[in-house]
Amino acid sequence: MNAVRKVPMECSRCGSNRVNLGESPADDDIVSCAECDEFLGVWFMLRDRLEASARKRATIDPALMANQVIKQLDAQA
Repeated sequence: MNAVRKVPMECSRCGSNRVNLGESPADDDIVSCAECDEFLGVWFMLRDRLEASARKRATIDPALMANQVIKQLDAQA
């Protein structure tokens, strides 16, 4: 059964960030926009894109970087 989930990306057709995706998706499950039903891709491809995007945001997000600096300073103290 598919559930509607929010993801950190937008549908190219309507701009929604909500997708239809099962609770435990298989690699070959089709992912579609929950608003306009646009085909967004196959789960393994979308998952890889989302993981790469999350890694990229983590390396450039100042708040995450500040937390890392604080942890390093605490470790040195």
